[in-house]
Amino acid sequence: MYLSYYLCHTSKTGSNTVQVSMTEHGLIWMKTALDSGVLFVNFLLMLTVGMELQPHHFVAVTKRKGKALALFVSQVIVLPLLGLLVVWLLKLPPQITAGILLLAACPVGDIANFYT
Repeated sequence: MYLSYYLCHTSKTGSNTVQVSMTEHGLIWMKTALDSGVLFVNFLLMLTVGMELQPHHFVAVTKRKGKALALFVSQVIVLPLLGLLVVWLLKLPPQITAGILLLAACPVGDIANFYT
């Protein structure tokens, strides 16, 4: 059988027109393929960024433990608190509040530049 038989359903609606719709199996297959593709691309991007690191980068971080700790604390604690402050001051609707708090609580790295 053809793969399109399992993924799509075709039906004639007029003299020369064909209507194509996805079957349930096709939608499941498409979602699985897209989810797997996103995971694979994310893996490749993270691998690429990680392979650019040199041992001296790690040594530099261990020499500046105070700065590394301050950056970690500000990312994990201060940024979400600032998000809460903005939401509280502006009295935003729940949907916007959830979005701002989610963005404030999720650390973002240099890999985000590859997505945009």
